[in-house]
Amino acid sequence: MSIRLIAVDMDGTFLNDQNEFNRQRFQNLLPQLAAKDIKFAVASGSQYQRLQGKFAGIDAEIFFISQNGSVVHDGDEFLAAAPITDDLIRDVFTVIAEFPVEYISQVIVSGVEKTYVESGIPAEVQAMVAEYFSDLAVIDNLSKISSATVGEGLTKIGVRFSSKTPNLEAVIANFRAKLPAQLASLNSGFNIELVGVGDVNKATGIKMIQDKYDIAPDEIVTFGDNENDIAMLALTPHSYAMENAHSKVKEIAQHVAPTNNEEGVLTVIEQLLAE
Repeated sequence: MSIRLIAVDMDGTFLNDQNEFNRQRFQNLLPQLAAKDIKFAVASGSQYQRLQGKFAGIDAEIFFISQNGSVVHDGDEFLAAAPITDDLIRDVFTVIAEFPVEYISQVIVSGVEKTYVESGIPAEVQAMVAEYFSDLAVIDNLSKISSATVGEGLTKIGVRFSSKTPNLEAVIANFRAKLPAQLASLNSGFNIELVGVGDVNKATGIKMIQDKYDIAPDEIVTFGDNENDIAMLALTPHSYAMENAHSKVKEIAQHVAPTNNEEGVLTVIEQLLAE
């Protein structure tokens, strides 16, 4: 088995439940990856700035596929983004307004540089959002946001449904069905639906790296635990669902890794390198 690229989801996969990873163990693997010219990519639903911060002090070239593939960086270098048009953003907020306010506990909008939240949200909620979208900006009326008003392309709309919502799965299915045809929504955990351009996902971000370095699908190893990982898990025969993954994810992946709290990703990488 020839490996040229490893792509990992973050929350519930590479990170443990305390949102950390074993930095020393990972750092010890880097010379081995470099010696074999194996590239390492992080693929997450969260913001690039947050992902970059997680790897601060790690001496390695890392590709960052953020916002479920809507923004791609090679280390510090911006590669590509897939913005949503302002008309479609307004359409999404029209859909959101059709649901009872008690069903939706939080809405955010992300661009390449910042993630936007509405003024007046409780401090504890803002702190929770900042854990995953670290570069926050507060605006008065989020439903009126546009690329023109904030001066950057907007790439994702995050909608968190309350766990107390009756028939939650049916409500989310209804929400997805009402979205414009050009858009799609993926669950990123914690009842968060991330809405973006329909044909963009973590796999399309990985394909950018494939095209740049002529990497075949069977030279890629992927790890994930949630619905937004399915596209990149289906990309390669060397796919791993975490033991703690959703059952639908395990059905797609070809292998199962130990849980995120057992450092399953690092364990499997060590095994693959030993082979």
